[in-house]
Amino acid sequence: MISAVLFVACLQNIPQALLVQRGELVQLLLHSASCLGLSAELAHDAIQLMDRASATGLATSIAGRLLAAACMHIVAQQDPTGPSLLAVLFQVAPQQLLIAVTAVRQVLGSSSCIAVSAMRVLRLLLERLGVESHDATTSSHVCGQALSVMSKIAMSPLLLGCPPSVVAVAVLYACRMAAGLLPAWPVTLVTLTGYAETNAMLQPYIKAVLQLVLEV
Repeated sequence: MISAVLFVACLQNIPQALLVQRGELVQLLLHSASCLGLSAELAHDAIQLMDRASATGLATSIAGRLLAAACMHIVAQQDPTGPSLLAVLFQVAPQQLLIAVTAVRQVLGSSSCIAVSAMRVLRLLLERLGVESHDATTSSHVCGQALSVMSKIAMSPLLLGCPPSVVAVAVLYACRMAAGLLPAWPVTLVTLTGYAETNAMLQPYIKAVLQLVLEV
């Protein structure tokens, strides 16, 4: 598990040019996952991997679209001999894509190329609560708009650099509060997540999520 310190450093190390382009790249990753028939969790995993790769300096030598495509290729475990569809979706050369995939693996290392996004953590929390998270009606009674706002959360720089587990907890808490689900943070969730409602570290992230939720 990558540490909270490294996640905080992530925002500081991502080049400004890529931060400007990041919203477009996130949208492209979400769209490409849909086109490839991949889950939302994989798209969010690729976004997280892209952010971590960007913070290493790779973004100064690899174009944004190419870096995003490489991260999608890695998390989706695409056939290394056939990245043509990804190349088409991201409008990059297939050979350049394979080179970028190799570069990301070399810089991050094989263990760090395993990404667990906030979306994946949120799905797991809902599963452990006995909720079928793909059922929008049922899940909304437990988490409000949490699942539907995750794409907006991923695009926003407000939570960039925050560990995925903290993002998932902040989103779940804020969306339950916004939906009027009381208590917003019952004992079950305290036990399940290990985070108390009064946890000082969570408060700024909850406020940031509420700001985004109220804009929906």
